[in-house]
Amino acid sequence: TREELRQKETSKKLDADILALALPAFVALACDPIASIVDSIWIGKIGAVELAGTGIAIAILNIVVRLFNTPLLSVTTSVIAKAYADPNEDIGKGASVAIELGIVSGIVQ
Repeated sequence: TREELRQKETSKKLDADILALALPAFVALACDPIASIVDSIWIGKIGAVELAGTGIAIAILNIVVRLFNTPLLSVTTSVIAKAYADPNEDIGKGASVAIELGIVSGIVQ
């Protein structure tokens, strides 16, 4: 029926929208470990002590990044979702708050 076709079209569009959001996020999440591996390979050519120091530095960097990014992600997601769901809220204001939080978090890191 016509309703089923409209639901299938909506579902396909939703799938495409989710993929458009998920793919860049996946690539961004994959870049950090790949960069760490490349760093380790190049520094490993220098020596074992340098490689050990790099391993510790990468571990500390990952902890610091997770301490800042996880709360930032949670807060900005909820701010944007609230602005999107409430017709009286300005989504641009929610996006501005999320961007400001990201900038402050980036400076602190």
